[in-house]
Amino acid sequence: MERDNERNQKVLELKLLGEEKNQEEINEELTKLKIDQLTKEIELENNAGRDAIDKELELAKLKGQIRIDQEKRPPTQFEKFKTLRQTRCLMHSKLIWTNKLMN
Repeated sequence: MERDNERNQKVLELKLLGEEKNQEEINEELTKLKIDQLTKEIELENNAGRDAIDKELELAKLKGQIRIDQEKRPPTQFEKFKTLRQTRCLMHSKLIWTNKLMN
């Protein structure tokens, strides 16, 4: 299984390089693949009644790293628009409540 996982990672990396992805995007995709693989391995280990604490720890670290990387990434146009829309909705709600309180 370990050999298959390594091969799958290399196939994905090769595919992403062919798509001219930058190294950061490639690393993110490889991390997601590793998370999927670990999740399946943990399930198999648990079903077999074996301890999977090392894999669970590695999985938690990878998920934490993804969160950190996403926080560091600059927002996309969609995320900027979404934030602006939420701000406008919040301001509109406050205005409505203020008007209700004044009347």
